[in-house]
Amino acid sequence: MLCLLLLGFLPGLVCFVLAIRMQPINGDLTRIGAYPESQYGWSTPQRVFAKPLFGNSVADQADVLVIGDSFATAMSNHQWQNQVVVATGMSVSTVSSYDLTVDQVMADPAYQARPPRFLVLTLVERHFPSVLARQARCEAGPSVRAGAAPSAGDPRPVPIPAVVDGVEITRPTGWSDFRDVPLGLAVKQLVREAVYRASGRQLTKAWQYGLSRTDLFSNALPDRLIVFRGDIEKTAQWREPGPAGIDCLLADLRRKVEADGRTRLVVLVAPDKLTAYTPWVTDPSVQKLSELGALVDRHPDLIPAVDRALRATIDAGTSDVYLPNNTHWGIRGHMVVGQVMAEFLQQRR
Repeated sequence: MLCLLLLGFLPGLVCFVLAIRMQPINGDLTRIGAYPESQYGWSTPQRVFAKPLFGNSVADQADVLVIGDSFATAMSNHQWQNQVVVATGMSVSTVSSYDLTVDQVMADPAYQARPPRFLVLTLVERHFPSVLARQARCEAGPSVRAGAAPSAGDPRPVPIPAVVDGVEITRPTGWSDFRDVPLGLAVKQLVREAVYRASGRQLTKAWQYGLSRTDLFSNALPDRLIVFRGDIEKTAQWREPGPAGIDCLLADLRRKVEADGRTRLVVLVAPDKLTAYTPWVTDPSVQKLSELGALVDRHPDLIPAVDRALRATIDAGTSDVYLPNNTHWGIRGHMVVGQVMAEFLQQRR
């Protein structure tokens, strides 16, 4: 009887101890992939904005209205929009692209009464073609496309401005309530590791790759990169419309947004984490998946080259431009994007 009790108790105890050692889950990739925060959680403190400097409603009638996914909404005290406010003096408001389409926003009475100076559609690279197709139509067919533009040239690191009136935050590493310890994630971690070591298969939606540099992240395993599986699978989404189809959709969206003669459309495409760190990924099979650079080259007056600025900043040795445990930018990445966006908008005021 005692042996049976021990056989039932010991696995649970092992999983409990393992889950405690994983530390509280802080990142979306560590959560969906069951990766320990003790190995993949960021360790360098981040100085973020004490409070968001931008609004969250069309009714704000802001100078810059952002319609965006999680790269515009997920981390309000980090967000690049804060730096746009600081650097330009323009008012900014943000609404979720998960809840509202461009057409719905433009039909809002507050928008019609005072259209914004800029409408910024913010979408992550891996879902860009499919989400864009919900915002615009390509009635002329894929044969219509924008003319090719010259390359933006060699990327340069963007000096990262200091956060105005910032506060320092650190990642939680201890448990305040042991009832929150995720036993299920510990089990998932054991299964994931066993399968990966035995067969090389990656069972979760968060996949790991080796890096050739160890100065790009502040976590305990800086020679590893974990990314969302969609970063690898995006090629099918981009292949379906192709460059001509995407250009046609962008042209339609631009005509629609800029028909009032006041508002200018800006499209911010957030590079996938894999795209940003591709030069240092040791697996050659995932090094030529992105078409984002070519898209930016074709539309230099519409799409800011944040991909080049982010990659140049990473290359310069700036750590945690993307958080090691997350698909999103850390404060340094947000500040780079905010500065690029501020300069882009200022040039078009």
